[in-house]
Amino acid sequence: MRSPNNPTRCVLLAPAGDGSDVRTQLDDQGWITHPADDPLPALAELCLLQRLDASAGPGWERSSGAALALVVVEPSRWDRLPEMLSAARRYVPAARLWAYEAGSLRPMPNAAAPETYDIPTAEPPVIDQPAISGDEIAMLLDMDTHDTDAPDHPDMDPDR
Repeated sequence: MRSPNNPTRCVLLAPAGDGSDVRTQLDDQGWITHPADDPLPALAELCLLQRLDASAGPGWERSSGAALALVVVEPSRWDRLPEMLSAARRYVPAARLWAYEAGSLRPMPNAAAPETYDIPTAEPPVIDQPAISGDEIAMLLDMDTHDTDAPDHPDMDPDR
């Protein structure tokens, strides 16, 4: 899926100072790596790459929808990796998720497309109000037309 103008961009999540093996392999395949040594910045970088690709115009020589990937070195090493992967699947569903262990790169388990979420539709509330009859409306309207003069206040003297 790569081309000279659209190489795969990947975030490489590896412990500090580790990951040179996988980086060499990815570079040989023409992937552009963005190293990270913590899951949260790795997820943020993946989201930023998606935004960059989505906003790329014709002058940037990149088309939207370019291949994105997240490569995790030794997945068992990261404590909160399942939560991070869940967030990656939700916010960057087009990114491919890979694990690098024992010198081989393989798809991440359960790296299927995210579930679809059904948004419940709100039904209009049923309001049980008593109906106002036509006679009542006429009476209210009639009261408004006859009550045009303000009542006299006994404490107000008009000559003042």
